[in-house]
Amino acid sequence: MIIWIFPAEVLSMKQRHFLLIYCLIGSGMVLTSFTISDEARSSGNNTDLASAQNWTRPESGDANTYKIHQLLVKHQIDHDDFQYQLEIFRWHLLAAGQGNPDSQLKVGIMYREGIGVPLDYDSAVKWLILSAEQGNASAQNNLGEMYYHGKGVHPDFEAAFNWYLLAAKQGDLDSQYNLGVMYANGHGVKQNWVSAYMWMDVVANRGDVGAAETRAKFAKNMTFTQIEEAKELARECVRNNYKEC
Repeated sequence: MIIWIFPAEVLSMKQRHFLLIYCLIGSGMVLTSFTISDEARSSGNNTDLASAQNWTRPESGDANTYKIHQLLVKHQIDHDDFQYQLEIFRWHLLAAGQGNPDSQLKVGIMYREGIGVPLDYDSAVKWLILSAEQGNASAQNNLGEMYYHGKGVHPDFEAAFNWYLLAAKQGDLDSQYNLGVMYANGHGVKQNWVSAYMWMDVVANRGDVGAAETRAKFAKNMTFTQIEEAKELARECVRNNYKEC
């Protein structure tokens, strides 16, 4: 095991982040633990103990990509620093190429928003599909939005609905809201106010204020009996952990 210790003034925070990721990928090592002992906290030593990292070799490539992603998530992107964005994109792309669905999602979003790279809807869809096909609910929701708005693909309400449904059954709140809207508008599915209210009720009961307001608007198009039916369906949906809604 190797322990690296850097004085606080030697490296900036961003340099530390990049060094950690570089070591993960460049030398094939994985960050496995980080603790500061009580003795170290009370020693008064000027060394930046928060920069001491323990490293050990991974048993598989999957561990590498997972740890890379964890570091990237921990150190949030600075939207005002393009060079930093570009570096983050490069490391996410490397992990994405190794099959990490969370980094595939991030690469897709960065292409879609033009963060760190030129905006590219076609590439965004490519990476979102790879992540979504591995079951990533957020990627499924984002892919649904691409189909709904026709970004990088031809507009396809039915495809959008199907991707939203997959994510909604995993508990993705945004997809559940989107399904409610699609049922209300008859986009990609036959218009159904009971189903629209049901999904919006599920989201509203999870604390979403906007969904509660939309649910009230839906109710104006429904009878009392329909509203009660929708509420019961929503309760059953939650009881079944969104699997049979």
